[in-house]
Amino acid sequence: MDGLLERFKIDKYSDRTFALYDGGNLVCVTAYRKGAEEVRRRLVAYELLLMRSEGFLPQPERLT
Repeated sequence: MDGLLERFKIDKYSDRTFALYDGGNLVCVTAYRKGAEEVRRRLVAYELLLMRSEGFLPQPERLT
């Protein structure tokens, strides 16, 4: 998961905005850092879901 967090980088975009990048590609610009962090959190969660569904990661154990 650390690789995914490093893949999605948050930088200052202008005086009042923050940008989220996927590698070198701009994903979004937000007014608040927390907004960019939330978008990154959701993208990482989606990537993990895809990796699990394609068999690259084990399925989490279900609680009964």
